[in-house]
Amino acid sequence: MNKEKLLNSKVGAVAAVGVLGVVGIWYTKRQAAKAVETVGDALNPVSQTNIFNRGVNSVVQTLTGKENQTLGGWIYDITH
Repeated sequence: MNKEKLLNSKVGAVAAVGVLGVVGIWYTKRQAAKAVETVGDALNPVSQTNIFNRGVNSVVQTLTGKENQTLGGWIYDITH
């Protein structure tokens, strides 16, 4: 059986769909793993770069005018 006959047959079509399916699943799984890693770090409560920490510190920096001020540092400054 030559290549043209195989590709035009039902077996060839099923094989091609199978290969495309495997490649699609592999690509999707790889992209999902990257997304989970990014979202996981943004929501990690002990991470210095989580979304809530960055948001609160941004507000504190705007209110105090100090570029590197944090909420904890501001509380320390006003209590000591």
